[in-house]
Amino acid sequence: MARTIAGGAAALAFIAFWMTLVVAGVHGAPPAIVAESAHVCVHDSHGAGLAGARIDAYRGGWKEIGVTEVTGCVAVEAGAATTFAATRDGIRNERVWTPTSAGVLVFNTVPVTWELQSSTGEGLSGGAAEYYANGWNSVRFTGRSGTVTVELLPANLTFAMTRDGIRNERVQNTANDPVVIFETVAATVALTDSTGKGLEGGVAEYYGSGWKSLGTTGSDGRAVRELLPANLTFAITGDGIRNEKVQDLHSSATVPFATVAATVALTDSTGKGLEGGVAEYYGSGWKPLGTTGADGRAVLELLPANLTFAITRDGIRNEKVQDLHTSATVPFATVAATVALTDSTGKGLEGGVAEYYGSGWKPLGTTGADG
Repeated sequence: MARTIAGGAAALAFIAFWMTLVVAGVHGAPPAIVAESAHVCVHDSHGAGLAGARIDAYRGGWKEIGVTEVTGCVAVEAGAATTFAATRDGIRNERVWTPTSAGVLVFNTVPVTWELQSSTGEGLSGGAAEYYANGWNSVRFTGRSGTVTVELLPANLTFAMTRDGIRNERVQNTANDPVVIFETVAATVALTDSTGKGLEGGVAEYYGSGWKSLGTTGSDGRAVRELLPANLTFAITGDGIRNEKVQDLHSSATVPFATVAATVALTDSTGKGLEGGVAEYYGSGWKPLGTTGADGRAVLELLPANLTFAITRDGIRNEKVQDLHTSATVPFATVAATVALTDSTGKGLEGGVAEYYGSGWKPLGTTGADG
């Protein structure tokens, strides 16, 4: 009996000793991992804190930690190597914090600058700057220097510039170069006649989010405007006629238009030229082309088009449609109009006074011996 009591006492003593070791942490419980205090910050290129950046951490999945305040920082706990992400203005950067790192993990923005230059290198105002990050984001318009700058987290982004109804885009990595340059070209509409001489007074336009004025050709036949390069439709209007053409300004900044020597040729029934025919064409209304000379021709430089032409002579008017792209010469011919006066036997009678009505009664002649 005494032996049994002694054994039980020994067992209880052993159990008490074991529990003492467990409580003391000597046996059975793993050592605790102590979390370190750190800060994740977003600073601009001058070192100033930026508010509004969302901070995420990857711990078996991405979890939001917080949003930066005016200091630009968020306090975090990082007991082991942790990947943090900062998202601001639609752009996300990631960095890894390790226990050997300093207590602050900083994300820095860069001063991204849109620069709009003319073909001579002069800054151009009024350009609308944008970038694509989870959708298109508008920035501001370029100022007199031709630039606009905003602090953004560095990334490989698509940038856009819109001016005068034309939009250009380009991709650039701002981690390598934060200055994004857009350049216009001296878009030139050149209007020449059929001999290559410049023609003044042509009204030039281009289509960029609607028809817009490019200018009026001067004495050299040219109208010039700085435009962002693009594949555009250009138009020239002169003497009531409009021509259009499509040209890519990346390939050539000069858009040529040329007139043709539109010629109304009036001949008689034998093919001889007739003087005094009044020639016209229809271009936004009837317009004079000229009066035929001794050679039966009237000539005017016109933009090629499918037009209606008219000739009026001796009170009679003829019209015809012709495409000047096919031929610049518009022929009209008279016929030998003959009034024949005979008696009941078919013999010609002399002395009959013939007339015709063409814008009023006009003499045609007096019948001869052959009637």
